[in-house]
Order: sequence, then structure tokens, then C-alpha cells
Amino acid sequence: KITTNMGIGYMISDALTVGIAKGGTDDSEEDTHDVWARYNLSMAEGAYASLTMPGDDDEGMSIGVGFAFNVWNGLYIEPNYTMPTSEDDNGDREGSFNFGLSYRF
Repeated sequence: KITTNMGIGYMISDALTVGIAKGGTDDSEEDTHDVWARYNLSMAEGAYASLTMPGDDDEGMSIGVGFAFNVWNGLYIEPNYTMPTSEDDNGDREGSFNFGLSYRF
């Protein structure tokens, strides 16, 4: 779904952005809301590290890295890779590659 993780953020400084996003639905069919933070890395223009914390206590945090490509007047395409900070019941910590879309104004 394109709107699964839709959210809004606020740039506290040039390097740090925090926000809230609508997470996926859990087993009880209720929406969850995730709190996220993003730190812009100075080593490369557009590179960032991220941290996501779920609003419910059922899941753990996840960390990731990504790159923001400006495609047109504040519209960005952001490929990123995220993985959980803790292992699941099987001892796995499987990450995922995602594409994000953002607009900065």
C-alpha cells in the first residue's frame, strides 16, 4: 500500500528531523502510529540514518539508512534499507529495502 506509512515530520535543525507516521494495521485491525527520527549525515549530501519506534509495545525499534534524491522543487525519492534492532522469535533480524516519497516545504 502506498499510504501504509504516511506521516509528517518537523526539522528541528538542519541535521535532525522528527515525526509521526501511520503504521500498518496489527492483528486487532487497529491503526498504529510510529514515532521516527532522522539524522542527515554530513559525509554525503542527501544521506541519512533513521530510527523508528512503534507506538504500541508489541514490536521493537528499527534502524536504517537511506538517500534522498531531489527530483523536482522539494519533491524527493528516498530509497532506504531498514532492519529491526532486536531479533524475532526465530532469532532472525531480517531487514527490508523500501522506496519513500517526500515533499519538503
